Amino acid sequence: MATFGKLIRFKDAAGTAFYGEAEGLPSINKQGLVGSSVPVYAGESPWDLNFRLTAETKSIAEVLPPLSHVPVFYCVGMNYKTHAREAGVELTAIIGQDCKNVSEDEDPFDYILGYTVGNDISSRWWQVPERSNGQPAAAKSFDKFAPLGPVITSKRLIPDPTRLRVSTRVNGERRQYSGTEDWIFDLGLLIRHLSRGTTLRKGSVIMTGTPSGVGYFMKPQTWLKHGDILETEIDGIVTPIERLFMVILYATNSTKSVLLSSGAPLQEASISTCLVRRLDYGLRRQFRPISDRGTYKEQ
Repeated sequence: MATFGKLIRFKDAAGTAFYGEAEGLPSINKQGLVGSSVPVYAGESPWDLNFRLTAETKSIAEVLPPLSHVPVFYCVGMNYKTHAREAGVELTAIIGQDCKNVSEDEDPFDYILGYTVGNDISSRWWQVPERSNGQPAAAKSFDKFAPLGPVITSKRLIPDPTRLRVSTRVNGERRQYSGTEDWIFDLGLLIRHLSRGTTLRKGSVIMTGTPSGVGYFMKPQTWLKHGDILETEIDGIVTPIERLFMVILYATNSTKSVLLSSGAPLQEASISTCLVRRLDYGLRRQFRPISDRGTYKEQ
């Protein structure tokens, strides 16, 4: 697999896309990266055989999502003890090479390319069973939901993903603050479980769950709204500040607002299956832990 520190995908002023090395830059968020000059990699993706850092530098004109294509999203629900007790932001692992039936004798982290930040946005109106047919993935898969990035941080810089602080702020107010040590199921267990009988394809992402502070469980309930500023951060990985805007969707003779987040490729939702087709970001599957013995129920 590719060797890097903090991998960023961007366009230069001519509109050409590159991967660059952002390790050492003073700011690792979307706004701070624009205008910076970074050394670029040869090759179109981290999976190219000739992917290597060059001496050539380019100036960042536009920050792109760190992955141009994701075969499958794997989403783990209720994986933080505090959030599970109640009924955001997620550390996201990127699969670096295909794997299947990862055994107890193997190190599951050998199959990880790196880590990034994912924001598993939900449209709660569409999430209720009578509208989703009991498939929560439909409410999470509208255009531009699940933004990732802006950087992929290497395993070298995050040797232990269970010792990270995770936070979310909305309009400057802290809504979520927790640590990955609060996980119920660690990342190694998730990889072993998800690979049972199923090949995890390189480029797929595993969203490891969100901590407490979800607006649905607040009293009174608090929802994201048009114009909100959403900031998400994980130790060693900083996300762009995302300004949210509203799109009106029509259904059953009524109008309902669905939140969309900027900064991710266009995606397409379908409520007919829990495997939701996304034009650029692949498919989404949801798994929910149902016991402390590492068993799961697929939704």
